[in-house]
Amino acid sequence: MQEFARSFNNADVLFITDIYAASEDPIEGVTSEALTNAIKRFGHKEVNYIGGLENAATLLRDYVQPGDLVLTLGAGTVNRVSDQLVGLLQEQAATD
Repeated sequence: MQEFARSFNNADVLFITDIYAASEDPIEGVTSEALTNAIKRFGHKEVNYIGGLENAATLLRDYVQPGDLVLTLGAGTVNRVSDQLVGLLQEQAATD
């Protein structure tokens, strides 16, 4: 996990969600919290564990600024966060 944790050093901000095993057994010791702590140990200045995906889009909407680039990386349904974020930003823009 150490090499993986180092791979995020060039990102400005990280939000880590829960890790779910797909069709395989979970790997002992590999958790979102452990990954977050490892990334911090390797010097990342702003990494946050945020739990499940259900609140990720709302959190991002409240955090991102015009011109920011947001990447959602992972397996499974994490891509839905991007779609939800776009919808929330469009709603916000319509009310501004």
